[in-house]
Amino acid sequence: MAKLLTKSRRLNAAIVLLSICSAWYLFAGAVYAIEGTFMFYHVEFTGLTAADVSAYSAKLMTLFSVIIRLWGFLWIGTGLALVFVAFTALRQAQKWGWNLSLILGFFINIPAHIFYTAYVFAFHPMYILLYTVTILWIAALVVSYREVA
Repeated sequence: MAKLLTKSRRLNAAIVLLSICSAWYLFAGAVYAIEGTFMFYHVEFTGLTAADVSAYSAKLMTLFSVIIRLWGFLWIGTGLALVFVAFTALRQAQKWGWNLSLILGFFINIPAHIFYTAYVFAFHPMYILLYTVTILWIAALVVSYREVA
């Protein structure tokens, strides 16, 4: 059997799972960074459009736009870091890559996908996508743990 990424099926699975998570981070980050305005779920939550906020205070909307773009670049950076870790450190079964994946995921997935969505969305169809990414991240860590330990 030909070697796909590594000789370990567990590490191959973890690399694929982290690549899927990375694709989400890169896509979502690009949308936030390019758009720099309220997404449909922000409007649903607040009942205000970007035009409504601009009418109240243009400076406030500028601040929101900057924060939204920064959030996008944070996700892009996370996506790039996970791809780098998956295809360098995890491919070679290095523990630092697993640790970095744990830390990045913990500080991004837990606040962004769980706490943020619980307060902002109440329940929204985006939950399914956000929790799927979190579950894939956890699965990648669990599957690869024994290989890098």
